[in-house]
Amino acid sequence: MRQARTALPRAREPFQDQLVQGSKDAIKRSRELLRRTERLVRSKLPIVSEPPSDEPPNL
Repeated sequence: MRQARTALPRAREPFQDQLVQGSKDAIKRSRELLRRTERLVRSKLPIVSEPPSDEPPNL
């Protein structure tokens, strides 16, 4: 029984390390996807030469 108690934490450590690394990788991929999306959206936005006015548009 004593062996099982000591083996369990040792077996858990690599698994936790894999989870942490997987989370870091997922965060990195998410950030890169966000950067790419921002670049794509910004490239498609029209260039506005004058700031918008406070007046409501005439409909």
